[in-house]
Amino acid sequence: LIINLIKGKIRMKAVDKNVAVVLLIIVFIFGIITAFIFLRNNLENMTNFNKYTTDSTVIAIELSKVEYLSKSSKLEILSSINEVEKKYSIPSLLIYGIIKSESNFRFDITHKPITINIDNKKIHTAAIGLGGIIYEFWKDSLITNNIIETKTDLYKIKENILSIGYIVNKLTKQENGNIDSIICKYVGSSNIKYKHKISNTVFDLWYKQKMK
Repeated sequence: LIINLIKGKIRMKAVDKNVAVVLLIIVFIFGIITAFIFLRNNLENMTNFNKYTTDSTVIAIELSKVEYLSKSSKLEILSSINEVEKKYSIPSLLIYGIIKSESNFRFDITHKPITINIDNKKIHTAAIGLGGIIYEFWKDSLITNNIIETKTDLYKIKENILSIGYIVNKLTKQENGNIDSIICKYVGSSNIKYKHKISNTVFDLWYKQKMK
């Protein structure tokens, strides 16, 4: 009826025409509302998708510059970082910054020897792998949560990055999301120079993305 009216195929009385106009207005408003809802939902999805792909692209570009890593290692690092982001809602650029600061992407590294206190006992050890993780301090939690089985698992790319995610997630809850406190707790030190080093690395790319 409305289409034929628009085409002029139906002649109507004035009253009928007024009704038809009202119907046309209702259809028009309904169309606008429908279009608005569709665009809003798709805009939200596009925003989330672009955030995820943009951060991943930035990390992929940075990893492509690391000459001593194989292509498969770079892909495993990228996919593991994305897995941590999905699992714990931790920004991927934060995980990237920790890895770069701790090991510069050398997954097979054993860090400098250190002495730590656990249960009032001095233990001589060294941090391991991409995230510079101290096995003796975190082993119980990481094993209980099925992230690693043995100390040598921390030399593996995925296991180490998942360990980073677990630790940062736990510290985030303890420190109420305070990034400075999280970094200090993660490295186990209040050394200002070191905190600045990791903070600058983390925020350099992170803030650039968030400010776009």
